[in-house]
Amino acid sequence: MSDSLGIFRKLTITDWPIIKELDGEAFPNDEIAEEDFNRLTLSDGFIGCFNKNQSNDLIGYLFLT
Repeated sequence: MSDSLGIFRKLTITDWPIIKELDGEAFPNDEIAEEDFNRLTLSDGFIGCFNKNQSNDLIGYLFLT
C-alpha cells in the first residue's frame, strides 16, 4: 500500500533496532513495552500503528517518509 507521500510496509520485531535508531533512544533489551510502542508511533521520522496479534507478536506498519 502506498501513496504520494511514502510507502507503508509491514513492521515486525526484526525492525526493532531500526525503531530504536529512528526514535533516538536505546532500550535495555528487545522487550518492547506497549507504552513504548504508543510513544514511538508519535516519534519524529515515522508514523506507525502497532498491535499484538493472536500469537502475541508485535506487528504493525512503518510509514517510510
